[in-house]
Amino acid sequence: MKPNRIAHMRIRILLAALLALCVLSSGCAKSEASESADAHTDGNEAAAPDTAERSEAARDVTPFSFSYKDTPIVPGEDMSDLLDAIGAPNDVFEAQSCAFDGVDRIYYYPGFLINTYPDRGKDKILSVSFRDDSVQTDEGLYLGMRADAVSSVYENGTRNAGGNALLFQNRDLELRVLFENDVAIDITLYYAPAQAQAAMAE
Repeated sequence: MKPNRIAHMRIRILLAALLALCVLSSGCAKSEASESADAHTDGNEAAAPDTAERSEAARDVTPFSFSYKDTPIVPGEDMSDLLDAIGAPNDVFEAQSCAFDGVDRIYYYPGFLINTYPDRGKDKILSVSFRDDSVQTDEGLYLGMRADAVSSVYENGTRNAGGNALLFQNRDLELRVLFENDVAIDITLYYAPAQAQAAMAE
């Protein structure tokens, strides 16, 4: 990829992150990944279709995973267990949750961030979002990858109505890849049940 395209992509990711922090500080904690998607759809179709609108192919099991320091990071699991395995983040941002009873958090690690939500006294992982191309999924997906290459890594994806995102599902996990000019500019792995609850509270 050309250097100016990488720089452009990183600037857009930074702007999306700043927008997410503004929302969090106002007391309504949308995940940063959701804010990033909203910023790139320009008020048109949402980056991911509603569950009821997903094709049968999208509901098929498509294996995908992400690991850091040889430790799988799985949305839906307890963040405290993960912290013991991968260590402290570079930074943490907290805000009162609008969708859940307690505090939402964003944990910043090199190349990615983890959004969490409160669940019965525990800090559960809501989503994992890539921030730059220094990280990739265990299958080889990274920011800057072209759409045709993404489809060669993962099968059974479905395009959103706007045509700028691919969605993959693996039981309670969802992987969304957002594109600009057919280049991946946002990669987020969600815990689908909690993400749906958060979306209803927006």
